[in-house]
Amino acid sequence: MRITRYALPQTMNAREQYKVLKAEGYPVPSTEPPQDMTDEQILEVIGINHICKVSEAKRMLKKYGGSAWTDWYDRSGSFQDSTEIRLSGRNTGSYGSI
Repeated sequence: MRITRYALPQTMNAREQYKVLKAEGYPVPSTEPPQDMTDEQILEVIGINHICKVSEAKRMLKKYGGSAWTDWYDRSGSFQDSTEIRLSGRNTGSYGSI
């Protein structure tokens, strides 16, 4: 089994990340965070990395930058490997047949 994750660039502040994720249709609160919330508090609410398809991760990488990776798990659910997603080529890891 594989789970693909995407994270926006760390140079983008939390309020900008909220706006991007909301515009892209990711599950975030419907109201904008209050002005007195710190970046750390906002990131706790919206999350740091987001589960998506590989094609979505590549689209977000191309549009916003950041990082994306696939976590590979065996049939029992044990973590096996993590592979970085790049914008070129196929993104299959050594556990691609699981």
